[in-house]
Amino acid sequence: LPEDPRARTGARQGKVEMGPFYRRLGHRIAVLREGLRMTQAELGDEMGWTRAHVSLVEQGKSRVLLHQLPMLMKALRCGVVHLMARRE
Repeated sequence: LPEDPRARTGARQGKVEMGPFYRRLGHRIAVLREGLRMTQAELGDEMGWTRAHVSLVEQGKSRVLLHQLPMLMKALRCGVVHLMARRE
């Protein structure tokens, strides 16, 4: 039988590596949120997320779905260029 690809990523244990894109995006979200003096709970309220989910997103451990980007940009008062920027 072929090996289950989830076995290598740790998905069976609930530990999935999101990769550098999601770590960078999470960092940008945290920087933008903090620049607005907004708490994780406040961003969560605007997004319909829990504070814990915001924390996971900012750590790059949970994904932001494509359809959530417009609402996220509105909450962070930024455009896609600022959200996806590689540098501060």
